[in-house]
Amino acid sequence: MKINKLLALTLTVALSASLFVGCGNKTTPEVTTKVTPVKADQNIEFWTMQLSPTFDGYLKGAIAKFQTENPTIKVKWVDVPWGDMEKKIMAAAASSSMPDVVNMNPQFAQKLAQSNALVDMEESAADVKNNYFKGAWEASSFGGKTFGLPWYLTTGITYINKELFTKAGLDPKKIPANYEEMYTAAKTIKAKTGKYGFMISFKESVGMEAFEQMGARLFNDDYTKATFATPEVMERVNFFKKMMDEGLMPKTSLTEGQATIIQMYSGGEVAMFQGGTSHAGMIEKNNKQVYDNTGVGPQLANANGKFNEAVMNICVAESCKNKDAAVKFSKFITDASNQVEFAPATIVNLF
Repeated sequence: MKINKLLALTLTVALSASLFVGCGNKTTPEVTTKVTPVKADQNIEFWTMQLSPTFDGYLKGAIAKFQTENPTIKVKWVDVPWGDMEKKIMAAAASSSMPDVVNMNPQFAQKLAQSNALVDMEESAADVKNNYFKGAWEASSFGGKTFGLPWYLTTGITYINKELFTKAGLDPKKIPANYEEMYTAAKTIKAKTGKYGFMISFKESVGMEAFEQMGARLFNDDYTKATFATPEVMERVNFFKKMMDEGLMPKTSLTEGQATIIQMYSGGEVAMFQGGTSHAGMIEKNNKQVYDNTGVGPQLANANGKFNEAVMNICVAESCKNKDAAVKFSKFITDASNQVEFAPATIVNLF
């Protein structure tokens, strides 16, 4: 299946969820945003992660609409490359110069939430909490607080280098459906091409998700107790150790993040990885030839039949001087009507 066709289908399904982010479990969107009075002439700075220039039209339009409805608030939009965001935000936090509103993923934002650097939306956005999917809202929760509002959602897919599959004598139309099939394909690819068959990051949450996908629970049902030392978990640990020992997966999987995986895949050094739909654009930018030879399929099957949902959120800095204005903008940019506009913009711009 061609990459653009399946990615379009994946995004259509994933973003259809985001279309109704204002619904919660209701069938009709209900936006009950509380009107918060704001002071005159308030300026806020809004950082996003690599959304420009692809979404310039949508974001500039949304910001203009917000400023028209709120003439005393001015929004300065700054787009930051994906690979630079964590470094820039951590530096800004250390120097007490964080942007007022920032687009992050929950895993990264949690690092700031641990030091109380982000506004608790359980208090500041309690009036709109029920307008979001429960799971998407809880993805940005930590220690009884919620450090961000859900913005856009997607789901993981499996990327394969069709050229490497063909060189290894494998059919690129038959993308591995589970970890057992992935291992078999990776072993053949290594033997025939010398390239790594697969890579995953244990530095980030995707590594932990892999254990869940393979049927090994890392926590009890209410996430109050870790279950890292069970026979089921150790079996999966040994599975990945075996892959690294056999050279099917680089040992840097233990220390490197998703950005390195994308770089190695783009360089033709890795034949398969699991990533988000947005990673396709990064691959194309890095290496058009590899992008043109990329195939995609569903994420590797989960033993419990579930599939992951990736959430990107909007957070407000606790140090923000115009906090009411920043929270008001965060509610606006993530509300149902704006999500409805964002979804088709995504399809049009990416495909």
